[in-house]
This record gives sequence, C-alpha cells and structure tokens, in this order.
Amino acid sequence: MSGKTWLITGGAGFIGSNLAVRLLTAGASVRVLDDLSTGRREAIAQLTGLGGRRFRFIEGSLLDQPLLATACDGVDVAVNLAAQVSVPKSIEDPETTRRINVEGFRCLLAAVSQAKVGRVLFASSSAVYGDNPSIPLAETAQPRPLNPYAESKVCNERDAADFAARHPETPALGFRFFNVYGSGQSADGGYAAVIPAWMAALTTRRPPIVHGDGLQTRDFCHVDDVSDALHRAGHGTAAPSGLYNVASGRPLALLDLLALMSMLHEHASGRKAPQPQFQPPRAGDIRHSASDISKSRAMLGFTPTVSLKDGLSRLLAAVEDDNAVAKRQAIGL
Repeated sequence: MSGKTWLITGGAGFIGSNLAVRLLTAGASVRVLDDLSTGRREAIAQLTGLGGRRFRFIEGSLLDQPLLATACDGVDVAVNLAAQVSVPKSIEDPETTRRINVEGFRCLLAAVSQAKVGRVLFASSSAVYGDNPSIPLAETAQPRPLNPYAESKVCNERDAADFAARHPETPALGFRFFNVYGSGQSADGGYAAVIPAWMAALTTRRPPIVHGDGLQTRDFCHVDDVSDALHRAGHGTAAPSGLYNVASGRPLALLDLLALMSMLHEHASGRKAPQPQFQPPRAGDIRHSASDISKSRAMLGFTPTVSLKDGLSRLLAAVEDDNAVAKRQAIGL
C-alpha cells in the first residue's frame, strides 16, 4: 500500500480531502488536482503538513488535458471526485453540470489511458436510481434519473463501462454514494446537504429548514466509511470493473434524523433545540432512498463501522469547536 501513488481529482473537497488524509496516514503518496472553485485551501494546507514530500497539489481543471497528463504520470490509482454535485444547481444550469461532470470525466479517462494508470475509481451517486421503487436499491436496479446531475452520473457510468471494455488492463469502478456526511462538509448556501445545514442551524440557534413533510427517507453514510470503501477498492486487485453502492444500508426518515440531532445538541449544550421551519419540497428531490450494500460487502469487504449517533456526535463536537474559534477571532482573542 505504502508504495502506491494516488491521484484524487476534487481532492480539496469534502470526500476527497478525507480520503487523502486516510491515504497519507497509511503511507501512500497522494496528488490532488482541484480548481478550488468549491475546494478548500485550508484542506490543502492540512494535507501538505501531513504528507510532506508524499503530497503534491496541482491547481487546475479536469478540462485542462495537458495538466491532466502531467497529473496522471506515474499514478497507480486515479480517483475522480471532481464534480458539480448540487441537484438544484444542476436544474438551474444543466450545461455547466454536464461540462464539468461528463466532459471532465472523459478527459480524465483519456489521460488515464495515455498514462497507463492501473485503476480508476469514480464517484457516481444514488441519484441515478431516481424514483425507482425497488427498495432497498441494488446495483442491478434500473437507473431513473430525475435531474441533470443524476443524468451526468449515468453518463459517467456508461463512459466507464465503455472504457473498461476497451482497456481491460485498467479496471474502472464506480461508487454510488448515498447521503455522505462528516467533517469538512460545507453548510454554506442553499445547496448544502441536510446534515451540515441542520447542524449549523442548531448550533447557532436558528430554525432548521425542512423541505416537504420530513417523512422522506435517506441512507446516511459517514465519510470515514466512504474513504474506507475507496481505500479498499484501490488497494486491492480482486474487485472488478463495475458499480458499487456505498451506504449504511439503514434508511432513516428526515424527521427522525432531526430528532436525533436535536437530542444530541440539547445534551451537549444544555439548551433546547429550535423548532424546525417547514418549506415546500425542492425540485428534483426523491421521496425514499435505501441501499443494498451486499455487493460491496462481498467484493470489497466493505462494512460500515460508524453509527449515525457516533458520527453526528463527532460532527457536533467539531462544529462547536469551529464556532468557538470563530467567536474568539471575532472579539480579537
């Protein structure tokens, strides 16, 4: 493991930076390619301090093919996490989503082929399943994308399958992430995922916004478990090209999630949690989502280990620490 060189596109982002920490801690060499449009410079600073000479940051875009060629040279495993991931934003601007997610991935595959990279891992999404009623959803369930973001991920899967057929020496594995959460996830703006958005609201005593009736179900998976799945897929050689669900396999209604978060917040702070504010459902959102992870268990040895309660408790502590630091800075301490 320690001798491998990994390239992570989008490595300054939420999942990418967490994966990079895991790999560097395990002794791997890591390159990160990121244009910093949504990635964090502080994540790059952390990775530089952790990895030293085993870490290299390359600032740029997936669409820059000469830069990609340089980034892929000498790489054993390429992980594509660079994407426009917001469903609402994809509806507002489908062309930008397609350019980044579809054309960018095609550029990476071309660079991987030229550099003879050993293995390709890429982020797909549970969004490809859309409103397919075959819950829990296995990888064999028919894709039913409901928005441009989901359509872009279906395109990624098709392009990867075609690539793997033409380049059997380079396995291409796609990961249908469900609702990933954990440290480093943005709570900013109207496109934030539900857990960081609600965590930010609770810790600043604002009403959490619930879109719809809150009875929608989601399958939440901690970013440490996601990093473990990717680590296993890149480190091993047995898992073949194909698609793999990455989730907890334990769906939860959003109102039950909010009740758990509120209870943890009240226990930690001694203050009653603010009541939620209900707003209309968001365009493109699905009603129910739950994963069958039996294929990932069998082929990758993947078993989620972070319970939702433990993951949320860790995240709450991190958010409270960040808020305390921000307060001290605001008053000049």
